[in-house]
Amino acid sequence: MIAPHFATGVGGTFHIGLMLWCGFSATVGLVHNRFSDKPISVWVIDAGYELTAIALMSVVIGLWS
Repeated sequence: MIAPHFATGVGGTFHIGLMLWCGFSATVGLVHNRFSDKPISVWVIDAGYELTAIALMSVVIGLWS
């Protein structure tokens, strides 16, 4: 819902998706990881999965809009 209003094309929506990932998903995941005393590699795997999902959604939205 956000990407079509602020960006056009694949590059613009990918940038918006990356910023949303950095602002919400990565930071919240890192806080949860640090307080659960898990190794940082667990966060890297989880964050990579979420970044990949958001990147794919951004590309689809960019191609669609």
